[in-house]
Amino acid sequence: MRKEYFFVCISFLFLGGFTKAQYVKLQDLDSTHGAYPYGNLLLSGNYLYGMCSEGGTSGSGTVFSIKTDGTRFAVVLDFNDTNGAGPNGSLILSGDTLFGMTELGGAMGNGLIFSLTTGGGSYTDMQDFLFTNGANPNAGLISAGNILYGTTVNGGTDSLGVLFSIHKDGSAFKEIYSFKSNDSSNGTNPNGNLSLEDSLLFGMTLQGGKNNSGTVFSIKTDGTGYKDLVDFNGSNGSIPYGSLLLSGKELFGMVSQGGKYNAGLIFSLLTDGTGFSDLLDFKGRNGQTPIGSLIISGNTLYGMTSSGGADSLGVLFSINTDGTGYQKLFDFNQNSGSIPNGDLTLAGNYLFGMTSYGGANGYGVIFSYNLLATGIATNSLPVSYRVYPNPASNEFTIESDQEGKSILQMYDRAGKLLESQFVYSGKTHIGTDELADGMYFLKVTSHNEVFNQKLLIFRNSGGK
Repeated sequence: MRKEYFFVCISFLFLGGFTKAQYVKLQDLDSTHGAYPYGNLLLSGNYLYGMCSEGGTSGSGTVFSIKTDGTRFAVVLDFNDTNGAGPNGSLILSGDTLFGMTELGGAMGNGLIFSLTTGGGSYTDMQDFLFTNGANPNAGLISAGNILYGTTVNGGTDSLGVLFSIHKDGSAFKEIYSFKSNDSSNGTNPNGNLSLEDSLLFGMTLQGGKNNSGTVFSIKTDGTGYKDLVDFNGSNGSIPYGSLLLSGKELFGMVSQGGKYNAGLIFSLLTDGTGFSDLLDFKGRNGQTPIGSLIISGNTLYGMTSSGGADSLGVLFSINTDGTGYQKLFDFNQNSGSIPNGDLTLAGNYLFGMTSYGGANGYGVIFSYNLLATGIATNSLPVSYRVYPNPASNEFTIESDQEGKSILQMYDRAGKLLESQFVYSGKTHIGTDELADGMYFLKVTSHNEVFNQKLLIFRNSGGK
């Protein structure tokens, strides 16, 4: 490859200074205020509510609130075993009352359903799981009028989990369905939130089904009409931990294992169980082992994986609902927060989420991610980085004075991620032979700061 560069006279403006970072840590969690969150954040006005599985006064977890700008972090409730312990799911809101579940604690140590006012002034133990009626919920509740629906992983007739309903005032608890061990078409150990369409509930099981790799199922709210929609078998995925996303007549979900590379996958299917489609197979670099669920905005799905990516500590991604346009938006690392196990929350142009580990104290973080900044920011890199030549022909160099490694990502004008690689102190040479002439955008992530710069590729054919 010839390394002769031909500069042209063009008008090319770089806007100096820094851009607002795409990824921002709103709070580093600690053992005092809550640690190791597994669920997602609930948005109400300009406040976010969430739960931590450990930490707090008794070390049994907390309910917390925080403003969307990262200020006013406060513990709303400390779990103490008696009022619950180890929440791994999420909260829902009705009026000024939060509803949720804990995996452990309560009268029998099998977890419970609770309600709590947003200010923390009023707490109610709505139902203790006794194992016969369910045990160890790992998910959140859904609401339909005055009724809440949920699942427990264990307990019930054959100790394989139950579906239940309960009124918001704590009355009329009902075991809708108990998963059975003597039915090969029956999944076992339901996990994740349920989805509701009219009088039909949709969910997933961790195990069971014809291949003992988990299932997608539907069931009427009265407990009749159980239907096995999908039996996971390894090649189409296995062991789904998250929840189903219902959009129109389509269901979207993820499985933590299986697929082409045995690293999990994203799938879709119709609510009648037909039309199963493998939208994306994770393979490590682009993410691996998704534990959470998907959210949707227009025709775009957003989610996270608990491992994989540049540092093998998880990624934040987007993908179109038809399976095209996959983009790895962010690689989690030890400093930024690592191993996200929950779901994202979308508010305007911002995604909000949590990681279960990492951050300044190692107990996880609460973060925001600015979608508008992705791949199209125009601000130039700080003086610790130099990109040359610019315009480039067959190759460009990024020179860094930063200690350690940074992550360089290149996007096209449409925001599609084309390349992601490490940049170390010194010079890194990057070839452009496979790229067409035009404008590209460079993003460098270093020490939890994100910097951006334009790069023009222009070749003078007469000089080659």
